[in-house]
Amino acid sequence: MKPLRKVRVRGLRGSLCDVRRSLSDLYRGLSGYERQVNDQLVQRLATLRADYNQLRKETDDLLRYADREINALKRTNTGLAREYDDLQLRVWELEQQVDELLLYIAQCDEADIGESRLISGPVEGEALPAPDLSAVKLGIVGGHDATRREVIKTLVDDYGLKQWVEVPPTWEKSLSQRVLKGKLERCDLTVIVTGYMNHSLTNAVQGLKESGGLAGDVVLLNFRGKSGVVREILRLAAAMGATSES
Repeated sequence: MKPLRKVRVRGLRGSLCDVRRSLSDLYRGLSGYERQVNDQLVQRLATLRADYNQLRKETDDLLRYADREINALKRTNTGLAREYDDLQLRVWELEQQVDELLLYIAQCDEADIGESRLISGPVEGEALPAPDLSAVKLGIVGGHDATRREVIKTLVDDYGLKQWVEVPPTWEKSLSQRVLKGKLERCDLTVIVTGYMNHSLTNAVQGLKESGGLAGDVVLLNFRGKSGVVREILRLAAAMGATSES
């Protein structure tokens, strides 16, 4: 019986070795397949990464191009807006000149030469004191941005204005009553350009004046063009005594 048992044990051992070799062969086969699949996945990943980098580069290029185009359009739009403002200002100036010419003709028809000279200006050879605004603090409320810009430039360049405050219409920038008072309370003269204005801001300024919040004079000007606003400011300044014999 013992020899038979040994034979069986050896047979079983051989069978187990065969199974082990088969498993080893299967493992090696599977490992080779997995390596092949893994290599393919690595190659695919590298391809996808290269495609991603290329797409990202192209996207960055497109974004930079779009930024350049947008900036160019902004510059063009700014230039067009400035040209529009300048054109609008010239139109208002022409309208104002036409109105003044019609009024001058009407006054001439009535032979009221004395009053017509207030509009047409001094006659040739008549010397009037030149307004000096160096000591005047001016507040300009309302009016188109182009009008305010040109008015201030003229007053600074030609009449010595050194101190001024601008308050744009509320649709450009809304101000509280406290801020409005802080800007205008020290002005010697505040003009409200009603030709390009809304009632809420006009009422706010007049309310401050009536309540004693503004020390200087507050005057409404029904003009939109530069020349009319400048002329009235100079007339008001002259009435305040802001003149010199230069």
